[in-house]
Amino acid sequence: MGKLDKLKKINFKKVNVKVPDVSKVIRVHAKPDRFAIWTAKAVAFMLTPPRQRKMMGQDVVETQYAFLKGVIDSEHWREKCSELGFRERLHKMETKLLPGIMTHIVLRKRRIEESVRREIAKGCKQIVSFGAGYDTLLPRLAEEFPDVQCIEADLLSTQRAKVSTLRTRPRNLHFVDVNLSEPYLERVMMESTPFNRRERTYFIAEGVLMWLDDDDVERLLVFMQDHGALSSRFAFTFFERGVDHKAFFPEISFFTDAMFRLLKVHLGWGVRIEHVSRYLNDRYFGLLEVETPGELRQRYASETLPPLKKTPFGDYLAFAELVFIDEGPQGTGPNQRKFV
Repeated sequence: MGKLDKLKKINFKKVNVKVPDVSKVIRVHAKPDRFAIWTAKAVAFMLTPPRQRKMMGQDVVETQYAFLKGVIDSEHWREKCSELGFRERLHKMETKLLPGIMTHIVLRKRRIEESVRREIAKGCKQIVSFGAGYDTLLPRLAEEFPDVQCIEADLLSTQRAKVSTLRTRPRNLHFVDVNLSEPYLERVMMESTPFNRRERTYFIAEGVLMWLDDDDVERLLVFMQDHGALSSRFAFTFFERGVDHKAFFPEISFFTDAMFRLLKVHLGWGVRIEHVSRYLNDRYFGLLEVETPGELRQRYASETLPPLKKTPFGDYLAFAELVFIDEGPQGTGPNQRKFV
């Protein structure tokens, strides 16, 4: 007698499984990203004094406080940022842990905004910001340029405070709930947003890629390759890659390293500065420019910047263009491919 015949003779009992009523389950919203909150607080802190506010403008700092209102006591933070004693103590702590990091964040935002505005003046009609957090750029641009589509792709837990603040947001400003660590970016972007693959697009990934792993960044670049029009721009920040194939913070002190370990800060993707051009070329992007934190401060040396005696800390800021690449062994930069 085979095994199948034996199974037929067995009397299986029916088991009634009671399915719970999930409608009565209390749903707890995910918390906003702590690093997005910290970045927004740093921007508000730097731009609160009138003499430093002109680095970005009055509308930037007010919009930043409005976005923070949904996640922290923004009025209390505004009062603290106006106290000279608190500002002095925080600057001393910054110098000891991450010298010049808050100034660097503001300057890279200004640099990106200037680049985006130049491309809009040249006819760019679409901007996509990945992991925008509480950044104010796209909401401001959407109001200023009604014919430019502005799309923010980030976690809903982080976007919720912005969406509640922008209840009368412009029609050309769109928010889409996307986890960049999951493989459904293409489907969500194409189905849930008015993204037009025929339009030249300005893609932004500021302070994002170092939190993703290699596969996540590869998916992001593939999406831009497949759906970005020729000459689309890509602005992103990155740290260099270490021996463990992960991004690392350069030249940090023992206390800073201990603090990161305590806060469980783990970085992901990174690329060596001497390899970034080849890396982009392999993915049909041509590197246009890379700026170090020191070079960024030098660019805006005429502004009223807090004094800094140490080497400024921060990530690299890179600008690239979606082009056909010369696939030679050196990978020296953009070179439009000729078809015979």
